[in-house]
Amino acid sequence: MTIYCYIVDDERDSASLILEYIERTDGIELLGSEQDPLVAVRHILSGEINPDIVFLDIEMNGMDGITLAKKVKNQTGVIFTTGHR
Repeated sequence: MTIYCYIVDDERDSASLILEYIERTDGIELLGSEQDPLVAVRHILSGEINPDIVFLDIEMNGMDGITLAKKVKNQTGVIFTTGHR
């Protein structure tokens, strides 16, 4: 079984680190990534991107990860990520 994922993080370094872990993990495939949470939520809600899980940064400009998670809760699972304490 393959788990399809999507990264939503406005920090390139953090997204790159998550991508490294995805590439080293069997059974998980990246559908894409997005730095802009407003674009990401449109992609998910429209079905353009249909991930099983989203690696989602909590603190982002435009829309925080908690708000985004509430909007997509019926479409995908969420794993919160953060570079902050």
